Amino acid sequence: MFWKYFSVALLLILYSLPVNAHEHHLNVGIEPKNNAVRVAERWIPILQDLSELMNLSLRFKTAPDVLSFNRSLHDSEYDLIISSSYLNAIFTQKYHLEPVAKFKQKGESYGLVLIGKSQPAPKTSNQVITIGISEDNRHSEIQSVLKQIHAENPFMLMTFKNDSEVIEAVQEGLKNYGIISLDHDLYVDESPDFEIYGANEQVETLYLSAKKEVSKDTLKSLRNVLMAIKQNPDWQSTHGISHVNVISTIEHAFNTYTEMPD
Repeated sequence: MFWKYFSVALLLILYSLPVNAHEHHLNVGIEPKNNAVRVAERWIPILQDLSELMNLSLRFKTAPDVLSFNRSLHDSEYDLIISSSYLNAIFTQKYHLEPVAKFKQKGESYGLVLIGKSQPAPKTSNQVITIGISEDNRHSEIQSVLKQIHAENPFMLMTFKNDSEVIEAVQEGLKNYGIISLDHDLYVDESPDFEIYGANEQVETLYLSAKKEVSKDTLKSLRNVLMAIKQNPDWQSTHGISHVNVISTIEHAFNTYTEMPD
């Protein structure tokens, strides 16, 4: 285990070293997640492969948390960012980012599950259902999890510091349901007080967007490479990507996010 984390840390250091002035490179900011090591293990190989295909160095960058990620984007430390639909919408409006592509990635480390105590369904359709969720999972893809709840009832998300606090709130009856990471699934399985109502599809939708300073020629090259990847299922399978949609410059000019047809 030590050597695994040591090797990843070493790879991060080497991959983030400054390059010579004559070398063309782009810094790619990856939205921070619960496990920084898994984020690095997943995205560094992807960026290395893309770098070879583009003949341009794409350098892995991330941050300890979303606030730091936002600050780094504001300070122009990233040329490209890869983020969830929630953060992408905020950052695109705030920093006038140009959408480049949309990915669907198998999210083995981002799987979420809906838990709750054994209880009858709400008696009325206007009864508000309360759902606990941790700060780290607040901006994750949760729609497929929420489908397990009675569609006619309004719900309110309440944020907790971590999954343990969510479990405790549900256990004490303070919240109707909780959304937690699959890492805690075993704890729930062993508890007679809980029921698992459903898990998400473990597929995360991510957006690749560019700062306005990135040249049009570079973005054209990047889109061309992504279009080639879209036709290469072996490449996608190797990196856990199930779908790629490239957002064209024409679509961006008309301020739409319409995806190119498969």
